[in-house]
Amino acid sequence: MTMKFTGERPVYLQIVDDVTLQITSGELPPGGRLAPVRDLAMRLGVNPNTVQRAFAELERRGLVGAQGTVGRFVTDDGTARLALRTAQAEEAAAQYAATMKRLGYTAEEAAEAVRTAFDRPCDDIDAHDADDDEPVGANCVRPQEEEPPDNGRTQFAPTQDTQSPTEEDEECES
Repeated sequence: MTMKFTGERPVYLQIVDDVTLQITSGELPPGGRLAPVRDLAMRLGVNPNTVQRAFAELERRGLVGAQGTVGRFVTDDGTARLALRTAQAEEAAAQYAATMKRLGYTAEEAAEAVRTAFDRPCDDIDAHDADDDEPVGANCVRPQEEEPPDNGRTQFAPTQDTQSPTEEDEECES
């Protein structure tokens, strides 16, 4: 599983965006450990310094914190996560409203379209868009399952075969 990076934004910011989305959606739970820098860099096919820069930005935003040489963990600060989630929802709503206005929809028609989409099961929303390889509902929130479905997204939590950090990882993370 690798992310599809675009040339529109720096790669480290695209990593930040994806980790942020996984934190606010609950895919990465409060207190959850992030994968070591080198492991994640290998999975993403990027330089470890790129992942390190993304993690530093996530720390600056208060979404993750380093715990010595143990690794990085998602913040337990519910206020920070809620504020971020609210900001993301407001941004998505503003983009949706602008699109619907351009299409000539009224506020009531746009709200009905949202209600209809919310009523559909995630499997229906996950249909592939004809113009894009990304699933439309890739971020659909599902009830917690034993194993999360493979939605093609990069998992930022450690894999089961991830070993404890090495001195090399600790140098990169400090």
